[in-house]
Amino acid sequence: MVNFHLPSFARNYKLNMLILHMIKYEPERFRENIRVASVYGDFPLSLWNGGRIEEVAIDPKIYPKIIEDFNSWGVPIRYTFTNPLITEEHLDDKYCNYLLKIAHNGLNEVIVVSPILEEYIRKNYPKYPVVSSTCKHIEDKDELLAELKKDYKMVVLDYNLNNQFDFLETIEEKDKCEFLCYEVCIPNCPRRHEHQNNIGQNSINYINHLKTGEKFTPIPFHCDNGEKYSLYDVLDYPTVITPEGIFDKYVPMGFSNFKLESRATEIIALADFYAYYLAKPEYRDRVRIELFMHLNRNGVYKVKLGY
Repeated sequence: MVNFHLPSFARNYKLNMLILHMIKYEPERFRENIRVASVYGDFPLSLWNGGRIEEVAIDPKIYPKIIEDFNSWGVPIRYTFTNPLITEEHLDDKYCNYLLKIAHNGLNEVIVVSPILEEYIRKNYPKYPVVSSTCKHIEDKDELLAELKKDYKMVVLDYNLNNQFDFLETIEEKDKCEFLCYEVCIPNCPRRHEHQNNIGQNSINYINHLKTGEKFTPIPFHCDNGEKYSLYDVLDYPTVITPEGIFDKYVPMGFSNFKLESRATEIIALADFYAYYLAKPEYRDRVRIELFMHLNRNGVYKVKLGY
């Protein structure tokens, strides 16, 4: 089975429920032996979240329903609690602890970077399988092999290892490896770690602003290499894994977990990515159009499907 991990169970709720329905009811249009193995992300304005701040208008009363909907399909949500700057003082955040409580059923998962937060979650919410984040920037091969030996359900590899095939062949725990398919950072970006710390600090400062009313001034960050957000902008990067690469190269090697990115991408563009990666080539256009049509017809949390 080839496992795909899709972005944003909250912001992209409708799109992800649509693709689940389409794969089930129109399997002939999709690649064989694929499944949605998780949907990752967060609920809005979570202090522990990694990635850019998203102020999405979602009623907190429906959080449990969103979780229940994905779980009813056997699909775990994965909290991206990957802010690299979490310290002891952040562990008692009531909102983040509430999020952990409502999904603490043994199916749902959490992605971590901070050792402090990881220890806290393992102690207080032991039912969560823990995933090691790519944001740890583990490029040293011995260090990665050691990480794979630890008690993680999955280890999301640094994107710079995607095309290191001689090394990838030597990995024993291939079933624990998860690949980023189209990281938009240039290969070996020298400022990637700095950028993620900048995002983490801005998130902390913004949440503090909401709690205290203190003025929030974002800490600027300029990407010297030019920030790209589209799959089609980066297809020539050697670190990008195409659908053909997945099924012709990585799966025969024994790998089975692939992460589609872009939590903050416009939903129409993300639907296009889903069609590109999940549909059979001869059905891509049809799947793409059907996704677009459903997204145009239905409200964000009311999916009326004609299957």
